[in-house]
Amino acid sequence: MKIEESGWATIDSAPRDGTEVIVWGGLRATVPGGRPFAALAHHNNVEGWVARIFPGSNDRIYLNPTHWLPQGPPTD
Repeated sequence: MKIEESGWATIDSAPRDGTEVIVWGGLRATVPGGRPFAALAHHNNVEGWVARIFPGSNDRIYLNPTHWLPQGPPTD
């Protein structure tokens, strides 16, 4: 199954206004043998796609995603 068939959209259609979305891709600095992963991230015009390592943390990673999904509604 292609990733687009599962509801993921190509990253060029993702919001670039700071909205957090779920992205699929890898780190901007490729690690040999590294595999793509999903992360909650946002785009800003200075750093590109950014994700926090842990919720509430100031530590960030910089991503090079290929696809995205909207963040789902909150659950109880």
